[in-house]
Amino acid sequence: MDDTKLIFVDFVAYEEGSSEPFHGTAREFYSNGAIKKESSYLDGRLHGVTQTYDRNGEPWKKSTWENGAPKLITSNRITESYEFQTLIINFVANAQEATASVTAGKTVLKTFQDKDLDNLKATLRSFLKDPNSINEVIKENHKKFLETNHVEKWDEIGTFTSKIERKTHCYSCKEDINSLFELSCNFCKWIICPCGACGCGYEKIEYT
Repeated sequence: MDDTKLIFVDFVAYEEGSSEPFHGTAREFYSNGAIKKESSYLDGRLHGVTQTYDRNGEPWKKSTWENGAPKLITSNRITESYEFQTLIINFVANAQEATASVTAGKTVLKTFQDKDLDNLKATLRSFLKDPNSINEVIKENHKKFLETNHVEKWDEIGTFTSKIERKTHCYSCKEDINSLFELSCNFCKWIICPCGACGCGYEKIEYT
């Protein structure tokens, strides 16, 4: 089964090849073919139920959306969540401060803070519009991973972007990864997970 191919422009989803905001149910699948997520969209924004599943196809997490975001207001505290391509954007705001986190799977890539929620969202949009911003964070995570795993000359190992699609899942954090959306390690040639893991930590590899 193939994933529903969605492209996001300013947080609005479009099906690949279409100029109209996406309307309907988008589905994602694990590399083993099991359903990973079903999300309902209205006019390009999440609207209705989003259901995620574990790798065995069992329901795992369920959320309800309205016009692009769930809003939970408790004691003057507002929480919003958005999907952007393969990322999840979480906002938390109260009367004093607003915080946004950009996550890929279980990995928090970046956190922003501002006293004004609108200013925070503007900063976040600028970050997301530049693909290099996210890549630089993943490169830094990769460097830390290599150093932690005592890979020789870890600070000299670079990355590259693959033009051939490969899908697998990370042995470290168990998230699905795709070579067309993630960087690859110049040394082991494995896809680099946003958490930083690559094949250099899967087994001992001598650097020559």
